[in-house]
Amino acid sequence: WRFVAFAGCLATFTAARDIEGVDRSKLEWQSVPDAKTTYAILQPGKPEGPFIEVGDKVKVHATGYVVNTGQKFWSTKDKGQKPFEYTAGGGVIKGWDLGSRGMARKETRLLRIPAEEGYGSPGFP
Repeated sequence: WRFVAFAGCLATFTAARDIEGVDRSKLEWQSVPDAKTTYAILQPGKPEGPFIEVGDKVKVHATGYVVNTGQKFWSTKDKGQKPFEYTAGGGVIKGWDLGSRGMARKETRLLRIPAEEGYGSPGFP
């Protein structure tokens, strides 16, 4: 595997409320193969890559919001937190794993992850 540092690239992984500075009416939502999760690119990454592939060790910043309430439930940018590291291909919830594949270094994506591809109906652990 290869290590790909994407610190600061993934702004949120579930869309629920207005994200500061983002006009959600202008977002172009794209489908994720083999998933119900969708994504919008907020900031394109480096066109030469690297791009997240299965087996990559990935480091990202992420923030999660509850869809129904808009309440933030977790962020790597909160005090005392640090970028999250995982291995692409199953190291995180399905929506995040599939929704982040193909991201380029420095890219920022907004993911809409349905409950069945996230933490389920009970919510964040």
